[in-house]
Amino acid sequence: FNLHPSVKSILIPGWGESELTSENRSKYFFVFEISLWTTFAGFYTFGNHKKNQYQSFAVQFAGVNPNYKNHKYWVDIGNYMNYKDYNLEHLRFRESEDLYLSDQQWSWDLEINRKKFKKMRINADIIKRRINFIIGSIIINHIVSSIDVYYLKGVKNNTSLYIDPKSKGLNLRFEF
Repeated sequence: FNLHPSVKSILIPGWGESELTSENRSKYFFVFEISLWTTFAGFYTFGNHKKNQYQSFAVQFAGVNPNYKNHKYWVDIGNYMNYKDYNLEHLRFRESEDLYLSDQQWSWDLEINRKKFKKMRINADIIKRRINFIIGSIIINHIVSSIDVYYLKGVKNNTSLYIDPKSKGLNLRFEF
């Protein structure tokens, strides 16, 4: 089972560089990969913790039953003091399909608690959204590592990949 070094670097950044005896480069890609996955795990865990916090806050101060609620529900309870206010406004807009039933009710005790909840929920959403950037960075690290392997193989085999300034095209050159 013999994989091309660039495929190895797509799977695990730094693996292909290591095979081409470029240990320093290999180490950087691998350490960066571990750092990204550690950051991902931290943000994922912290985001879930923050979500649990705002949901517990809503249970305590708005009488919410948190079971089987989607994200829209949590956004809505941060925007309205109670489900009746929400329903009245949506009836005015003739959006009867968006009404909440009695098993989805809430009623904030104080406006300040509703505002605090809304801020907690938004902060948790921001943390969760940052996970997408971390995943993108992981993917980019895999791609760059694979490209780096092609570069290293090109240096060893007297091949090069370059952009021609006249044609503005990508060229591959082999020297014998």
